[in-house]
Amino acid sequence: MIRNPIYYFVTSGASNFIYIFDPENLENEGVLSFLSVSGTTTGIRAIAIDSNQQAYVAHAGLESLLVVDFSSIVDNGISFEVIEPNIIKMIPLLGVPNTIVFDQTEDAVFIGLQETNEVVKVDTSTLTLTDRLTLSEGIGPSTLYFDAVADEVLSLNAFSNSLTRVDATLLDEIEEIK
Repeated sequence: MIRNPIYYFVTSGASNFIYIFDPENLENEGVLSFLSVSGTTTGIRAIAIDSNQQAYVAHAGLESLLVVDFSSIVDNGISFEVIEPNIIKMIPLLGVPNTIVFDQTEDAVFIGLQETNEVVKVDTSTLTLTDRLTLSEGIGPSTLYFDAVADEVLSLNAFSNSLTRVDATLLDEIEEIK
C-alpha cells in the first residue's frame, strides 16, 4: 500500500486493479482498471508515486512498467467508481517486475525483476530503461530500498535469503550479504 497526500493506493498481484481509499472518510473512492491495456493478463505487483503525481506501476503479466498520470484522480463523491487510468507510457522490462523504488531525487526508478534476478534502472525524465544488472548470487529480488547516504540500492533477495548492495549510479553490484 502506498500513500499519497490524499489517498491510499492498494495493488493486487491477482488482478488488474489499483484500489483507491480515502483514509479521512474510510471509504473506497474508486478502482483504477488496467483491463484495457492488459486484458486478462493479471499482475499489478507494485506502485511508486512521484511528487508530481506520476505513478510507476509494475505489471508482472505484461512484464512492463506502466507510467500513469495520477494527477486527475479527485474525490467526486462517487464511491467504487471505475476509473480508466491515463497511461503515459508502457516500458517493456523483459522480466517479471516485483518491486519499485525511486532514487533520492526521483530522477531514476529501480525495479527488481524476480524471474531474471535483475535490477533495472529507468530514467524518469526520458522514460527509458537505461541499465540492467543481473545479480551474481542474489536470487529473486523481492524488495528494494534506496540508501540516500550511500547512493545505493539494497535488494532483499527472497529466494537466496540474502541482501545485495548495488551502486545506484553505476548499477554495479558492491556485495552480497548472506
